[in-house]
Amino acid sequence: MEHKYIIPLDDQLYGINYSDEDHLLFVFMGHTLTEIQVFESMLCFTLSAIMKDSEAKANFEESMQSNASKTLGQIANIIKTHLNDDNLANLLIEVKNKRNYFVHGFLKNYGWPMMGKQKYAQALEEMEKLQEQLKETHVQIGKHVAENNLAKIGFATISKDGDIEVIATSGF
Repeated sequence: MEHKYIIPLDDQLYGINYSDEDHLLFVFMGHTLTEIQVFESMLCFTLSAIMKDSEAKANFEESMQSNASKTLGQIANIIKTHLNDDNLANLLIEVKNKRNYFVHGFLKNYGWPMMGKQKYAQALEEMEKLQEQLKETHVQIGKHVAENNLAKIGFATISKDGDIEVIATSGF
């Protein structure tokens, strides 16, 4: 089989044979999944940073490992109890639902592999909106944690334009 795209990696050639539309769709899906995982990691970090001393494990790293094994829904539910902000709680639920839809039903919803060009464009636009919502939610949670002095350790957030802003600090 002749491959449309040949990519060398570590002395090995990898080939894929997708249409240009599928290739773009899959690149966007990979980027969106990466943003989802970054968001989930941020929530694990946030949960570890805001846990009350009596709830925390022996140290921050153990808490991070423990939180990493939780589902997004479990982490969101725990964080909601610490935030005391209904709007952020609802936003976390919305993001969790969109993440689940993306992982479990996105391609089916668009009728892949029988999509026309308009459906590809709609799918790409939806992924861009989800990526933006993940970043914005990350920033909102970070600011809320800082403004309410919830972090028990140093805490930073990354703005939508990629700048890192330290928003709360305290000792370990």
